[in-house]
Amino acid sequence: GAFVATTVPPLKMTCEQLEDVGGLNNNSQGICDGLFHIPALKLDCTLQGHTACQIFMLFLLTLPFALPQLYHQYLALVWLLIYWGATYAYQTLNELGEQAQKRQNNDMMLHMGLLILALGIGYSRKFSLEKSMRKQFVGQLRQRQAMAPLYLMFKEMVPEYVIP
Repeated sequence: GAFVATTVPPLKMTCEQLEDVGGLNNNSQGICDGLFHIPALKLDCTLQGHTACQIFMLFLLTLPFALPQLYHQYLALVWLLIYWGATYAYQTLNELGEQAQKRQNNDMMLHMGLLILALGIGYSRKFSLEKSMRKQFVGQLRQRQAMAPLYLMFKEMVPEYVIP
């Protein structure tokens, strides 16, 4: 409850409100200005925010269960490249301020590395899921082939609806 109360408006300050009170300005000397400096440093005002990265990682980690085939995982790589391009374009087109831009530059490679790691984990999970499903199918097929002579014998002895 407390997390939701402090992360949604009106209790959470927006990026514009923090800029207005001087939270993003490191040269502020007042006590109130200092109170807003720490929240301003932890803002998710850009596409590279920590919350957005965590949501995208969750998306990439759940893809193995949502996509039907392993080769569809490559679409997530295309999505990652588009995401990186959009983030880079956002960074270059918007005037974020020197401190926010420096923080975003530092985080950009870390976030992309984490997202690529999440994609790799999702890819390996999908590979193991498909491999186990393939083994299960082959095992069931071999069992049916081994039981075929018995079914032919049972077919002569009992009615077909009794044989599973």
